[in-house]
Amino acid sequence: MSIDEISKDPYLGDEEKSLNWENLAEKLQKEHPRTRFLPEYKSINFIIFPDDAFLDYWNMLIIFLLLYTATVIPYRMILTGSDDTSFIIWDTIVDSLYFIDTLLNCIIAYYNEDGILITNKKLILKRYMLSWMIIDLSSCIPIQIIFQTDKNYSKFIRIGRIPRLYRLIKMAKLIRIMKVFKTRSEMLKYISDICRVDSGVERLIWFLMTFLLMIHILACLWIFIGMYYLLDSTNNWITQNRLEDNGPFELYVTGLYWCVTTLATVGYGDIHPYNTTERLFTSGVMVIGIFIYSYIIGSLTNLLSNLDTRKAKLTKKLEILDNLTQEYGFNQAFYRKLTVALEYQHLNNKQELSDLLEDIPAHLRTQLLVLIYQKILESNAFFENKPSFFVTYVAPLLKPVRYDTEDFVYRQNDYAKEMYFIVKGEVVMLTPSPDGNTDIAFNILSRSYYFGETDILFSEGKQRMCSVKCLGKCELLLFDHVDFENMLKKFEEESLEIMTLAHQRNQRLEMKKEDSIKHYLEKNEMRKLRSFPALNIPRHVKLADILSQSRANSNIGDQPKNSDEPPLSTRDDVIGIPKMLSVNPECTAIANDEDDMVTTKTLYNSVIEDKLVKEEDNLKIAKKKLSAIENTIQECLLVLKNITEFFDIDYEPGLLHFSTTFNYRDSLNI
Repeated sequence: MSIDEISKDPYLGDEEKSLNWENLAEKLQKEHPRTRFLPEYKSINFIIFPDDAFLDYWNMLIIFLLLYTATVIPYRMILTGSDDTSFIIWDTIVDSLYFIDTLLNCIIAYYNEDGILITNKKLILKRYMLSWMIIDLSSCIPIQIIFQTDKNYSKFIRIGRIPRLYRLIKMAKLIRIMKVFKTRSEMLKYISDICRVDSGVERLIWFLMTFLLMIHILACLWIFIGMYYLLDSTNNWITQNRLEDNGPFELYVTGLYWCVTTLATVGYGDIHPYNTTERLFTSGVMVIGIFIYSYIIGSLTNLLSNLDTRKAKLTKKLEILDNLTQEYGFNQAFYRKLTVALEYQHLNNKQELSDLLEDIPAHLRTQLLVLIYQKILESNAFFENKPSFFVTYVAPLLKPVRYDTEDFVYRQNDYAKEMYFIVKGEVVMLTPSPDGNTDIAFNILSRSYYFGETDILFSEGKQRMCSVKCLGKCELLLFDHVDFENMLKKFEEESLEIMTLAHQRNQRLEMKKEDSIKHYLEKNEMRKLRSFPALNIPRHVKLADILSQSRANSNIGDQPKNSDEPPLSTRDDVIGIPKMLSVNPECTAIANDEDDMVTTKTLYNSVIEDKLVKEEDNLKIAKKKLSAIENTIQECLLVLKNITEFFDIDYEPGLLHFSTTFNYRDSLNI
């Protein structure tokens, strides 16, 4: 999608287009009003909307009750002899909450397959009746109250000595566990909020929870079958293994042991079925074990392999680096730098984000990128007051890179391939001293600033005009020069602003550089200046350097006795070099920055010329259109004249004057 298409995106709206990217990010971070408070839904009553805060808290309560139902109730129903008053009261409260949940589900609005919010009560009730309503109602029956108030049942309990029928009926409550799968998305959401893990780890946690829950329930059912035949016969696994006198916890651990060995298809045989019911149950568990074991192992293998995909790529790169180190004998310091760089690039790889952005509509892509890069690019001077579509074009093209203390980002005369944005740390700009013995620092840049664009725009041959060194550990974002040039050509207003600021900044940097060199010369007491022919002056030597040295020498009264060169004592000697420079055309280009900008083909000049050509073409097109309009008007006047003559109407048309002459350079605001 082109820049014009993004800027004209109808989904963005005039308000969002008028906002710069920082204001848009702030607007997107604000919470939108809940559905209940939107104008089109204010008149709807007795409906719970999916984004209501009450529904979030209620779902958390239901998840807690489901976990209680899946863990505590099976153990208590099977391994405890009777229900005391406290358990009866608690179970009644739980049943009441489940019943309230059933009623609430009848009035909860939902989104259909097309993403439309359905608030019609009949449609909501119909959908609920065809899904979970029967299961929810059956799990709300207060069995403990019904049987406690039934005297015949009490006699049966006293006669049978063990409430087998009661426990069998209460097992129906375990149907509530099916609702765990209904609330799977909510449970995964809370797991993500609490643990702050990615989706792969979420699925792993869900698999483990499902597997442990299944083992727990199957172990309780295995114990229930053994206890069901405990009084009528000795032909059951509890009696045969002499476990009837064991406590509830010991019996539960034994059931877990049998369940794990059976599901894992190990089957040691020390605990095995003794009657038909136990054999049928064991056969079912083994069948379940085959499917569950295969499914979980396959899913875990796939999950773990996906989690290790990126790590495997990094490991492969490190192996290649190890082979190169052994072959070419890299020292440990250099090897460490390469390793750190690979690991940093691995952690900051944005390929997955790029793949995701391809499938997202343009207006959502813009908003997503603004939110993603807000923390990285906020307060950066380069992006200040820029439109959102400009930031979302540039931001994905930035590549992260890390430098250690005292590392050079680049050196003078290197090819200018990138510009840089500082994320963390500080850098210092350096220029060689006149004697070439050291580097002089003339500017320090810190976080939220950028550098390197002046070399790409103004340097002849795109060579670095200074060196840049890190004062500490730095994290930078680099912007390739090809992408930088494409950006300047695609964005008209922004590119003019960027180049204007870069031109001013380049002048300030040159002034700082000259001041730093002058300060260096004064500090080191340079008392002489070697004369040399103007034709042999290197191109990198600035006129200001020579003048500053000359002025320094003009104020010196005494020259060193061991000096081999004659002192510069007269005014003519001091200004002689500038006079020689003014004669040479090449040196004139050095002395005059404006002439240098005209004669030297830099990216800055190239972009300006391209924009002038485009503007000139647009003006030519406009002139043609105006000429066509003028001809059309003249034809209309001629027709009008013929009509007036035909109808003998006294009418003298006025004369229209058009001026289609424009000065295209005056129309540019550069």
